[in-house]
Amino acid sequence: MTSVHRYGIMCARRFHDGNWRRHLLQWFRDFMQGRYGSDKLNTTLLILYWLFSLLFGLSFFWLFRILSTTCIALWAYRFFSRDIVRRQAENRKYIGIAHPMSGHVSSFSKAMRQWYYHSKSLKKKQKDTASHRYYRCPHCGQNLRVPAGMGMISIRCPKCTAVFAKKT
Repeated sequence: MTSVHRYGIMCARRFHDGNWRRHLLQWFRDFMQGRYGSDKLNTTLLILYWLFSLLFGLSFFWLFRILSTTCIALWAYRFFSRDIVRRQAENRKYIGIAHPMSGHVSSFSKAMRQWYYHSKSLKKKQKDTASHRYYRCPHCGQNLRVPAGMGMISIRCPKCTAVFAKKT
């Protein structure tokens, strides 16, 4: 089922049935069979490539161009490599170095999320202070919103079901 193309290249007729995307994906799957592919180190190399390329585009400093080219060359070498055992060892070594630093990054991102949600709740509190009051449950610390101007009321916490009295 092969035919000779007009330039003398052998090609299979199955690629001419209109499903060229499916055939291209199948060709790529066949090509990648037995190759390493991607991992955390490769992802980091790609991020560094984009970062150095951006810095080179902004400053035209030649060192950024060399660093970005080195990162993408290392990425391609590792991605298409057939020496899977060595690439896995490199990735384990990278994770051993980068993992302790990831704790600092995750704690920073957690602090940023807490700050964002706290500032969001403060804005909401400021918006409806005329119509509602906010109290903290003395037992579990849950923030509770109750209507203002009701006088002395007993408030039941929905989280721990504790009941306490406050003036609104």
